Formats: sequence, C-alpha cells, structure tokens
Amino acid sequence: MCPIGRVPSGDLETAVIKELRAQFRQPEIIAGTWMAARAHDARITEADATAALQWLDTLWDELSPAEQSRMVALLVERVNIGEEGLDVLP
Repeated sequence: MCPIGRVPSGDLETAVIKELRAQFRQPEIIAGTWMAARAHDARITEADATAALQWLDTLWDELSPAEQSRMVALLVERVNIGEEGLDVLP
C-alpha cells in the first residue's frame, strides 16, 4: 500500500503550478532560457529573459485552462509524489 494515499487532483494541480512558478525564478532556468533565446536572436539579454519569465508567471492566471494545460504538458514530463514531497520533472 502506498504511504501517501490519495491526493486530490486540485491539490496536485496547485502544487505543480506553484513549483513551475518557482522554477521560472531559478537562476539556472533564466540562464538556460536566455541562452536558448540568444540562439534565435543575439540581441536578447539576460534581463530580457528574466522579464519574459516573470511575465509568464504573472500571465499564468490570465491563461485559459486549456492554455495552462498545454503549457504544463510542454514543461512537465512527470510528477513524482513521495513522503519527501513533490518532484516536478521537465
């Protein structure tokens, strides 16, 4: 038997979104986003990448549920739940 038991889907969704929002602020995510964006346009600065990720964080609540779902599908491959907590894997 699983020691975690059942997790309500709404609680799981809230936790995953909270984790994604935290990841948008991580320096390594910002740097990776900046480097990927620079491959398409060398004029993009790290400040541009930071601003874009902050904008995405604020924009999240304005997205429709279908758009949020699509974004999560693009950003998250797997979610592991254990006694230590939640692990969102890209």
